[in-house]
Amino acid sequence: SAPRCHLNKQLLGVRVLKGEPAELSCTVSKEDVTGTWFKDGLKLTSMDGVVFEKEGLVHKLVINKVEDIHAGKYRFEGGDVKTEASIFVEDPPQVDNVLLKNLTSVPTVAKAGQKVQIKIPFEGRLPIRAMWLKDKMELVVDTRIRVDTTETFTMLSISSSERKDCGDYKVRLKNDSGVLDVNLKLLVLDKPQSPAGPIKIVESSANDITIQWKPPKDDGGKPLQRYVVERQQVGKNDWVTLGETPKTCTTFTTNKVEQDMSYYFRVRAVNAEGTSDPLESDEVKVVGKASPGAPDAPEVVSTTKDSITISWKVPQKTGSSRIVGYIVQKRKKGTMTWLPVNNTPVSEKKLKITSLKKGLQYEFRVAAVNDAGIGDASGPSQPAFARDSTKTVGPVRDLRVKSSDSSSVTLTWKTPETKDGSDVKGYEVEVRPSTSLNWTKCTALPLEMTTYTLKGLQAEETYFLRVRALNGNGPGDATELVACMEAAPPVVSPRFLIDGTVKSFLLIKAGDTIRVNIPFEASPDPAVTWLKDGQLFPNQTAITTKDGTTQLLIGAAEFTDSGTYTIELQNGLGKRETFSFQVQVTDIPQSPGPIRLEVNVPNTVTVTWEPSPSEKWESNLYYSVLKRESEKGVWHLVGDLIYNNKFTFTQVIPGRDYYFRVVAKNSLGASGPSETLKPWRIQKIKAASPVRPQKYRGVNQNQPPRILAPLKPHVVTTGSECRMSCAVAGHPSPKITWYKDNRDLSTDPAYLCTNDFGVCSLIILGVTGQDEGEYMIEATNEVGRAFSKAFLTIKGNN
Repeated sequence: SAPRCHLNKQLLGVRVLKGEPAELSCTVSKEDVTGTWFKDGLKLTSMDGVVFEKEGLVHKLVINKVEDIHAGKYRFEGGDVKTEASIFVEDPPQVDNVLLKNLTSVPTVAKAGQKVQIKIPFEGRLPIRAMWLKDKMELVVDTRIRVDTTETFTMLSISSSERKDCGDYKVRLKNDSGVLDVNLKLLVLDKPQSPAGPIKIVESSANDITIQWKPPKDDGGKPLQRYVVERQQVGKNDWVTLGETPKTCTTFTTNKVEQDMSYYFRVRAVNAEGTSDPLESDEVKVVGKASPGAPDAPEVVSTTKDSITISWKVPQKTGSSRIVGYIVQKRKKGTMTWLPVNNTPVSEKKLKITSLKKGLQYEFRVAAVNDAGIGDASGPSQPAFARDSTKTVGPVRDLRVKSSDSSSVTLTWKTPETKDGSDVKGYEVEVRPSTSLNWTKCTALPLEMTTYTLKGLQAEETYFLRVRALNGNGPGDATELVACMEAAPPVVSPRFLIDGTVKSFLLIKAGDTIRVNIPFEASPDPAVTWLKDGQLFPNQTAITTKDGTTQLLIGAAEFTDSGTYTIELQNGLGKRETFSFQVQVTDIPQSPGPIRLEVNVPNTVTVTWEPSPSEKWESNLYYSVLKRESEKGVWHLVGDLIYNNKFTFTQVIPGRDYYFRVVAKNSLGASGPSETLKPWRIQKIKAASPVRPQKYRGVNQNQPPRILAPLKPHVVTTGSECRMSCAVAGHPSPKITWYKDNRDLSTDPAYLCTNDFGVCSLIILGVTGQDEGEYMIEATNEVGRAFSKAFLTIKGNN
């Protein structure tokens, strides 16, 4: 009989873009075969754009320009052969090439305030989704910015453009056939911002002044052309234009100023779009004469038999530079000749002139010195004799009680009158009770301050107090007052006033402020001590206690601030009270380390990763594992509330690409992700050609059960899902039984048992505290038995 016809090459499916040509072809073993083509089960006799060809043993179906109607399953039949394949018509989003080139190469330019509309027509299989992005972030629409998308175009509308709208935009068009990204740039032009301040005075003299500023932070999108400088005299309304500078120059010198006058200056930046708002200076005073003016006449402070001390004030006009010192001159009364006292300027405004003759009268004058030289001399001082003074200082002024309680009183006073008080060496305070006539000094040495607190006084007692000023000639006249002490307050044992505002546990984000106010009551005031973790709190500057409240204030919390804080109150009678609270300083976790993928059980993958550095300080940190099945696919959560650094994903499909991501989480949020950069897959096992197995007699192929991958301990949180898995082999296929604490789980509906080709899993959908315990899987067949055990711990169980 004649040999049968068979296929040398079968049809292969193709994917083709709409509008492109397509071809299906197969090869048979005999030339005299007449073929018939079918589409979606119907015989093809003729179809628009479809041509049937035969070239020897090759049969072809050719489509010159593919349309949507050409998509489907095609079959070729001829003689004894039959083969079929599909044509998939892809119609991804498309934009006109000329428009696409213009959008990507030429920026869209608008002036500030103008309406902007960018319309992008597109074609492709519906539905087409359009997303607008700006600077890689999804564009936020509001009352000013709107995006409209129809079946044929997408359009961005900005009702009134602003400089902040400038940037790189991307339009992402997506349908079932593909994705098209259109990149474009928007430039909004405006007048410049004000020049950056402040305006500085670089140089100043009696004749001119030089100012300086910085360029504006935003030039408005157009290059700067120049700066305009104006001036206004203080007290007047008109601004006078002084001139312009080129864009490269940010200093300006003007001589249109007058000595001892004050002015305001302002600067504007100019570009092709307009003039900026002005940058204004503070009030600027133009200096007068370069050298200083004359001070007022000096005053005589004190005299001795061979010296006189004088003092003076700074002149009203200091000249063009800082005063560096003073020159003093002297003359005997009745003479005309002034003699220098010092050749080198003195910086102090007080001088003791020595080597004078006893009993003579002297006059003095002073001149200020700056970089420009010696200024005008002052008028002469009042004549003064060189002789010892026997005069004591006058009485202190305004002696009063500032505050008092049952055992102390605080006094304040003012210095004696100026001429006497200028030579005060100190003060002495004395006290006597109403029951005694003897005065007692309160301090061994003179006081320098004009306030003093007396302690250790008796309650409800009356005291007489007096204060004297001291100089070289002794104490001055005393100023007295009477103070009546208050009754002693009742003793109140230390007690904390804890209410709802005082918390026993504080969770603080690192860098935030720790502020804890603890109110209390006690009389007399107790000693307040702060402890941290049982030790004296080292940072005592962070503690303040006032008016019945003690406060802990740490400006920027650090991880080392975590711990147990204790406050102790103790009074003089030995009464003691304590209160404690906990502070936990935490932060959003840092990202986990690199991810590793291992295949320990067929059709599963074990994801391991380096722990987040935050594990060192965060006790409640856990991990979530996500996966996606393409480079741009959506991430799906596959594991959560993981308290170790390992997770096994069991639903792997061979031949499919997977990407994995791990994030660390705590109560404040999630870290950045750690991701696998390259796709991971389990290769499909190619179907082997059917081979008829040889039969052997007398060989027993049975194998006892064995555990390929044992159960592992699990730690999970109440309410989460738990999946315990292991791999089992044996022939015949073993019977699988699960036990918890030796109790058979086969009929318990709370547990779901699965067996996928030897990968056996026990799934608990909503874990409770009662699920904690030891689990065992038992595999049995007629040849033997094998088992594996592991413990499940529920996090949060006491």
